[in-house]
Amino acid sequence: MILIAFTNYGGDIVPPALVDWIGFGNFVKILTLGQFAPTFFKILVWNIIWAVGSTALNYFAGLGLALLLNKDCVKGKAIWRAFPILAYAIPGFITLLAFKFMFSYGGPINQMIVEAGGKAIGFLDIDAKWMARVILPVAGTGIFLTVRFNLFL
Repeated sequence: MILIAFTNYGGDIVPPALVDWIGFGNFVKILTLGQFAPTFFKILVWNIIWAVGSTALNYFAGLGLALLLNKDCVKGKAIWRAFPILAYAIPGFITLLAFKFMFSYGGPINQMIVEAGGKAIGFLDIDAKWMARVILPVAGTGIFLTVRFNLFL
């Protein structure tokens, strides 16, 4: 994707010349054109502030919590140490629940299969066939995130 920044993407390019490499020409245009430069620099400065600020906040907040939890006067250390883990565990758990629903007998995947004239597949059954073993790992890779959301409504 980054290579597109160095091409004349969207220009009048027809086969056999599929790519028109212009190097840093796009960046020169952004920096020199009066109408784009102020907006570009505002966004660039905000992105740098956000990156530095969020990194510093996470670092120092984590360091502060670690120092606080190492003190003997803090009660319930195990509970306090579990809270940061919840931020990572809960989204994964909710995703697993969503996929469990999607691939259940009454879920949208089987509804689409039945509407297309097929037979519902027991993706989550103990005796799941080859199709379940192929589709579920593919679903875990995030390929289904590229499917239009309104297909599941």
